[in-house]
Amino acid sequence: EAKRSVMAHRVWKDMMESDSHQCRSCHRADKMNLELQSPGAQKRHAKGKADGKTCIECHYGIAHNEPEGPSPTELFGKTALKAE
Repeated sequence: EAKRSVMAHRVWKDMMESDSHQCRSCHRADKMNLELQSPGAQKRHAKGKADGKTCIECHYGIAHNEPEGPSPTELFGKTALKAE
């Protein structure tokens, strides 16, 4: 438990660097039907896409409970680590 934050930060960094490849290998944006999402989710996904966000910037703390401390964006900067 004492290392949860350190481990989460390492995984978040990897996901930011890979543009959330771990998510996108199954959850393909081109296969998402936005019409089946709530209006709020549609709006957030459209804004995230326009802002160039990657999945982990919003969808952290899903596979495991979120550790105490800053979010991935607070730690690493907004989309700062994405691979070119």
